[in-house]
Order: sequence, then C-alpha cells, then structure tokens
Amino acid sequence: MMQKPNSAGKNHIFGTAVSRMRGTTLLSLLISTAVSIPIVGGVLIFYVNTLESAAYMNAVSRVQENGRFAVDHIARTLRMTRYDDPYTPLVVPTEISGTSSSATSLSMTGFTLKTDTDVISISHEGAPQVRDCQGMAVTSGNLVTNTYAVSADDELICRTAVDPVVIAEGVEDMQILYGIDSDADSVADRYMLVGNVVDWSQVVSIRVSLLINSVEAVYATSIHGCESCSTFNPLASNLLRAEFHTTIRLRNL
Repeated sequence: MMQKPNSAGKNHIFGTAVSRMRGTTLLSLLISTAVSIPIVGGVLIFYVNTLESAAYMNAVSRVQENGRFAVDHIARTLRMTRYDDPYTPLVVPTEISGTSSSATSLSMTGFTLKTDTDVISISHEGAPQVRDCQGMAVTSGNLVTNTYAVSADDELICRTAVDPVVIAEGVEDMQILYGIDSDADSVADRYMLVGNVVDWSQVVSIRVSLLINSVEAVYATSIHGCESCSTFNPLASNLLRAEFHTTIRLRNL
C-alpha cells in the first residue's frame, strides 16, 4: 500500500532551503556593498579631480587670453604715440604723461583706480583707419589722448575724451618702465620708473608689464602668489596669476 508523502517533512525541507537562500542573498549583498564602496569612491575621486583639472585649464586659457589681448591692445595704441600728420596744421605734443595712481588726482568717471598701479596717457593725431583705444575712428586734423589705468575691480580701462570703458578683465596690476635715450641715437640707454623721468621728450620706448589673474578662484585656499613671476610679488590668493610683458619702440620721434 502506497504511503502519502509527509507534508510536514516537505515543508521543513522547503523552509530550510528558503532560509539558506535568504542568508546567502544577504551575505552576497554585504560583500557586494563592501567591494563597491572603494570602487565608487575611486570614481568620485576621479570625477572631482577631472573637474578640478578642467577648472584649472579653463583658468589658464582665460589668463592667457586676457593677458595677450590686454598687451596687444596697449601696444597697438602706444605705437601711435606722437603721430603727427604733416599735411595738417595740428601740432601733437611730444610729452607722454605717466604717473602712479597713488600720486595722481586723475578722474575716471565711474571707476576707482587701484592704488600703486601705473597710469599712462599718450596723444596722437588721427588718420584714415586710425582708431583710439575705445575703437572710435579718429580723423586727420583731430587730436586724441588715450589714458590707460587699472581699476580697483582688476580691470584695464581706457579713457579718451569720453568716459572710460573696460578693455580687459582680470588685470590686477600694471607697471611701466620708460626707455630713456641719453645720447640722441634713438635707442634707449636705460629704463626708468615714472617718478625718475625728467625729460619726457627723451622717452623712445616703453616697457609694459601686466599682472593678470583668473578672475574666479582656482585653488581651495589662498596660498599662491604668482608662480614664475619676476616683476610682481602679490599677496597670496586663490586665483591663478601670470605676468605679461611687452616693449614698444616709439616710431614717431
């Protein structure tokens, strides 16, 4: 005679199997979590480092772009210094007006000048296709004076006969040296600070140095001044900085 299966025993075996499956699943979950933590942490670290690297590269590009633009803009204007159209009766003054913002009462409408930075003003006559530092056309027979300065907001600004405008951002400092020709051979014999120039008619070249920053913070703490800088020694900041130089020979002597 056939016996019926023992349902109690069957349920016991099934329950044991389920319990084992549950225990195995929980253990696997714990092991998976333990293994994934360092992996996820590594991915997060890589992601953060990638963002920091991208921010640094963007800051480098911004500093390079602003620095080159500012230097080229000043150089283009300074090359027009003392230009005088011989076919017009206008007489262009030969003097170059240089000073320091800490020692000048120069008014820049809408802007506060940054202390201990240099200011320079140069004049020239207009001509076809000649423009002032603000991009406005200057025609023959008209005199324009371009004045460059650095604002307290780290901006290179320029003024003509109208209110000043911003030329470039991130310009933290501007220092200018003037090449003096002592023996009338049209070559600078030495370079002087603005306060040491006696005869402005002897200035035959101008050396401009700009300190450019990244505008936005790059470093987590303010521990950096200006790496590889030789002219400027600014206080520590969380900004990326670099210095740019150019020497312009004055052609209209």
